[in-house]
Amino acid sequence: MLAPLSPLAAGMALHHHEAFDGSGYPHGLVGRAIPLSARVLMLCDVYEALRESRDYKGGLGHDDARRVMLEGDGRTRPAMFDPDLLALFGRHHLRYDGAHGAFQARAEAAPARASAPARRLGACLPLP
Repeated sequence: MLAPLSPLAAGMALHHHEAFDGSGYPHGLVGRAIPLSARVLMLCDVYEALRESRDYKGGLGHDDARRVMLEGDGRTRPAMFDPDLLALFGRHHLRYDGAHGAFQARAEAAPARASAPARRLGACLPLP
């Protein structure tokens, strides 16, 4: 559905669950066969998933999420990520914490009548 609007966005959506070590899906791509944009999005998506509270789990603090990504926890493994991008994350991880805080503040400012997914989407969009 995204391809006619943005091939880049379509590739990111399709491949952001591919893991650098080949353990991802939908195509089991390995390493640099995964588009760079999808490798970046995967790293961001995993970080955000670790930080977010869900009905079935609590969210982690920044330090715990960073540790899980850099060291693994059994479910998340460093080998899943592009090693160059993971090294950049390790060096600049505090920027992720700041971005997450800004994201949360914008999500909380969204209208209460909006659904949780709509509030998260609104937090990603520029404010008028």
